[in-house]
Amino acid sequence: MMMQSNGGLLPDATFESSRADALFSPPPGVTGAIQIASEAGIDDIITMDMGGTSTDVCLVTGGRPQLTTNSTIARLPMHVPMIDIETVGAGGGEHRLARPGWNAPGWASKAGADPGPACYGFGGTSATTTDANVVRA
Repeated sequence: MMMQSNGGLLPDATFESSRADALFSPPPGVTGAIQIASEAGIDDIITMDMGGTSTDVCLVTGGRPQLTTNSTIARLPMHVPMIDIETVGAGGGEHRLARPGWNAPGWASKAGADPGPACYGFGGTSATTTDANVVRA
């Protein structure tokens, strides 16, 4: 089974003829959050999913995520049904250096999966967003 951009699943055989339905990152963070909220009896939530490269949010009302058919890839319009997920920031694998006197981040690079953030213990030495979250915890 392959996850579609709209949160649904397609059998592998069907996926071969429907690749456009999976153009965008699968939304497992949204679907997982909906399941957990449902088990807690909560229908209206804002999800937040911090991955390695981005932090994404989605509005869920009545137990259903907001959907859209308007997006772009390389400035080309894509009219494919998908969960309306907005990227609001960097992910946990980002190195951030602030410029002196600036409030905004100045430069960013990615730790990558290998060696990853320093707290993973695989050789990364530069602090990432994940490392900052570990220190704050």
